[in-house]
Amino acid sequence: MMDVLNRCSVWPVRALSLAVFFALTAATQADLSPREYRRMQREAPEVLKIEVLEVRERPIREREREIEISVEAKIRRIERSSARLRDGEVIKIVYTHHRRERAVPGPGEPPILERGKGYPAFLTKVAGERLFKPAAGEYSFQRLDEDRR
Repeated sequence: MMDVLNRCSVWPVRALSLAVFFALTAATQADLSPREYRRMQREAPEVLKIEVLEVRERPIREREREIEISVEAKIRRIERSSARLRDGEVIKIVYTHHRRERAVPGPGEPPILERGKGYPAFLTKVAGERLFKPAAGEYSFQRLDEDRR
């Protein structure tokens, strides 16, 4: 009889352990919060309005399902610029895009931009080069609503 009671009392513990495991697994694969993306946008050294002139995609051979995105864009308006950019200047933005089946922990990836379209751009200058990279993950080319919390 005692053996049956011990086996019965183990099941709730196992069920609880599995529930905690799945909750933690989901949390580690979660995206960043809107508050964190807003912080990244606020702290971006370059805040611009751009028009995409050209988009190039180049597979990175060393890594499967990874492509380098190279964007040539014309600055239409400057809100903030640490790199002393000017309206009308053409800049190059480079970043990596992964083609994954599942999301990974951390900030989401910036989308692949479309030629001829305008976007807000939250960027960081690449040290020592005249290149820029996204500064706010998947929201590097899209504004978050300020009233959303």
